[in-house]
Amino acid sequence: MPATGIAEKQLKIHIVKDDSSDKIISECAEHIEGLIEPNPRKLKNFLNSLCASAQLFNMNRVDGKDVFQRFIIFTYLRLYHSPVWRILERQPNSLPVLHRVLTRAEGEKLPDESGLDDETQTVLKNFFFNAFSHVLSGKSGDGDDNRHGAITMERAVELFEQRLDRKRSDEKFVELFLDFVEENYTLDTKFLSINIPG
Repeated sequence: MPATGIAEKQLKIHIVKDDSSDKIISECAEHIEGLIEPNPRKLKNFLNSLCASAQLFNMNRVDGKDVFQRFIIFTYLRLYHSPVWRILERQPNSLPVLHRVLTRAEGEKLPDESGLDDETQTVLKNFFFNAFSHVLSGKSGDGDDNRHGAITMERAVELFEQRLDRKRSDEKFVELFLDFVEENYTLDTKFLSINIPG
């Protein structure tokens, strides 16, 4: 079965919808098919995880495109960039640092109210940059024009080859992240812990 249409079919089966949600489900399915490699098995695996998580997180209802898109984005991070997700899970106030890395915002540190000191912000910035260096262009943020930070070209090529299969997916992730997660967005606790019905 070709990858096209799998996402919409699965979402329509597992997501509770009303009359106005068909368009949202179609848009979400299109984004998922752009996000995951065009391999039916990988797409089904992602959809199975997404739909199971949606039920556990009580997200199996379309309450608006932005909310469900964020759920897709954070599910992608949880599955394909688990070290990044673990940091966000343990330190949700680091989400603006990830946003600044992905938008290539230079210079300014987050305000003191963020709860992140300068050293922590620098460490987070470098970590997030290294996680997505293969899809980011420009400066690493430390005045180094090397696209991959302070690593050798050979190591950069090796990292790129390891991530080649996911490069297109990560590019789509960055696009969706920037579309649906504003810099001042506070990571919703429903994305951080599973709600177990009582």
